[in-house]
Amino acid sequence: MTNKTPITIDLHRLAAIAVFGFSLVTSSVAQQPASVSSPLRRETKQNETGTEAVVLPASISDPIEPFNRIVYGFNKGIMTGVMQPSAKVYRFIVFKPVRTGINNFGRNLTFSGRLANNLLQGKWTGARDETYRFCCNTTVGVAGLRDVATHWRIPKSDADFGETFGK
Repeated sequence: MTNKTPITIDLHRLAAIAVFGFSLVTSSVAQQPASVSSPLRRETKQNETGTEAVVLPASISDPIEPFNRIVYGFNKGIMTGVMQPSAKVYRFIVFKPVRTGINNFGRNLTFSGRLANNLLQGKWTGARDETYRFCCNTTVGVAGLRDVATHWRIPKSDADFGETFGK
């Protein structure tokens, strides 16, 4: 009979590994590439009449361009044929206060992403404000259906992964 010990996760070690991995990824993305002349550089030349003419680079062949055009056409058809009409029906059927409540609820659900991005960017007041907003809207605002934090003048702090990666 073997005695198996449960595996414990050291949260400090896990957090350190996560921060180290994140810093490796962001530092590798933030490196500037070697200076290489771009084939897409725009040049101007004087033509025989003395005016400047723009010399465009040679086009780059795209082997899957026909497929891309098909996908674009399909997406455009879905947007104009299905999404826009269904959005109009939704706006006609669902009253504005209900749509606002659904939007508030969705914003309350995405709190964790805004909090994480505020923390990763070092925006401590933004993280605090988002936490206050989440707590107020979840408790007093009935699971986030009402945005009471705006009425109480708690500022929003929108932060997304694009800003985080840019920083």
